[in-house]
This record gives sequence, structure tokens and C-alpha cells, in this order.
Amino acid sequence: EYYNEVLNAYEALAEEKPDIYWPKAAKLSSDFGDTLRQNGLNQASIQYLKKAAEVYQRLAATDPDWSPNLSLVYDNLAEISYGVESFDQALFYNKKKLSETNMENWRSELAYNLFALGQTSTALRDNDSARIYYFEALYLSLISADKEPKTWFPIAAQTFHALGDIDKLQENQESAYENFEQALFIYKELSTYDSSAWVSDVQHNLKHLYDLEMQKKDYEAAKKHAEEIVRLNRILASQNPGEWLSVQAGFLQDLGALNYQNNNPLAAKKYLSEAVQIYQQLSDQNPENNLPYLANAFNALGAVYFGLEQTDSAFFCLEHSIAMLQKAIPENL
Repeated sequence: EYYNEVLNAYEALAEEKPDIYWPKAAKLSSDFGDTLRQNGLNQASIQYLKKAAEVYQRLAATDPDWSPNLSLVYDNLAEISYGVESFDQALFYNKKKLSETNMENWRSELAYNLFALGQTSTALRDNDSARIYYFEALYLSLISADKEPKTWFPIAAQTFHALGDIDKLQENQESAYENFEQALFIYKELSTYDSSAWVSDVQHNLKHLYDLEMQKKDYEAAKKHAEEIVRLNRILASQNPGEWLSVQAGFLQDLGALNYQNNNPLAAKKYLSEAVQIYQQLSDQNPENNLPYLANAFNALGAVYFGLEQTDSAFFCLEHSIAMLQKAIPENL
């Protein structure tokens, strides 16, 4: 009620002093709508955001400096629509946002808007339209990257990655590989400016390349990328062990299997032993989720020891694998 009273007052005053009070009315509607959105009151939020959009649209028609404000309102409306899986509405607001963007003054905003349209089209399973939007965003980012790499490289990298996701979904492995490789190259370049900010993005694209190489049975290339992923996972796990320790253990186990397959049992033993240690730590914290993984890692390590003819160690690992599996079975079965 308080906001409505103030808003009505601003709108009344705007009849006499529009240059002062219409911007105040628009900002109040936008801020209150955003507050409602953040508190999950989406329907009420839409009412105020639409009012803010209407006013900002009038303001931007005579002064393009208001375009970013209008774009932000459309962005919030699109986010609400996206959150409730009303992708048609999200697409509508993203297109409105795009139409209000001034090409010369807000080129980076235009690129982000095109990228958002690509994401929304992907959610609508309209991959052909998504490609068009992504390519337009990519064009804008690449022609501007030489002058402002810190601004434009992130957009280009995200777009290459998004195109790779579409290719992977459509089982176009060669094109997917090329797009993930381009994204990886750019994220590594960004890491030269701030290594800690882009480690997870580098890791993520390496993971896509690794998956595609495993599908193609290019095990040598997969092993090299897995080694790089393990190195990055150590950094990420030191920063956020809750999220990355289990990821690291999984890749250590994969790397152990690749080395064993490549007739390098000593390297396999090293990686699998570390995987066992991590899964043991995770199982102590959360046995229900991690005991089966620990059992599997013990089993793989036992197979390596058999290959090395270290039978005592092999039996030790296999006995522990069985014991972990028995612990993992619910008591009521």
C-alpha cells in the first residue's frame, strides 16, 4: 500500500514535471517489482515490472540513455518467465529487450541479449533459431575482442560452449569438439588475466572434450585431458571440497583405468590409490552415497595389483570392496 501511494503521487506530479517524476515512478516500480521477484512473488512482480517497462520505453524513445534501465526490466520479466518455464513469454521479453538495445552505444548488452535469446530458444527446443542468435552474439563478441578482451572474451567463450552443447545434443561430435575447443582456448586466455576466476570454466570444457574423446575411443587424447582435469580439480577441491572432491575422485579413477588400459600399471596404481583415499574420506562423511564408489575403486585397484602380481595387496583390496558393498546394502533387504 505504501509503494502504491508513493507511486500514485509520483505519477500525479509527473503531469506537471515529467522529466523529474516519470523516472522516479519507473525506478520505484522497477525496484519494487524486483524485490517481489526475489521473494518469489512472481505475479505481483510482473504487474510492477510491466509498469516500469511502459514508462522506461517512453523515456528511452527520446533519450537512449534510458535503454539499459528498460533492458534490465525486460531481463527481470524474462527471468520470471524462464523460472516458471513459460519459455514463450521469456522469448517475448528477450526480443523486447533486444529491440530496445542501441547497437552503437550498448554493443555488449546487445550481444548478451542475443545470447539470452539463444538460451531461451534452446529451452524451447528451437535449435535452428538458437544457432542464429548464438552466431550473431559470437560475431559481435569476436569483432570487438581485440580492443576489450576482458569484456568480449567471456561472451565469445559462453557462446562457443552453447553451440557445442547443441552439436552434442544433435550428435554432431566433430562440430561439438571444435566449439568446445574454441571455448577452452578462450577460457585459457582469460585465465592469463585472472586464473582463479576461470578455472572451473576451463575444467568444464576439458570435461566435454574428454567425453567426446572417450566416445571416439581416442584414449591417448582422453588421457592427456584427464591429466589436465585432475590438475585443475586439485585447485578447485582445495577451494571447495564439498563440490569438487567427489569429481576429483571420479577422474582419478578414470585416469587409473586409462593408464591400466595403456599398459602403465604403476601410474594406474598411483591414481587409483588416491581415488580410494578420497572415497574413503567421503564415505566417512556420507556412507550412504559414497560406499558403492569406494567399493568400485577398491575393486579397480585390486585388479591392478593382480596385474602387478602383488596378490596380497590385490586380495586386501577385493576384500575391502566386498565389505564396502555389504555395508552399502540397506538393513531391511
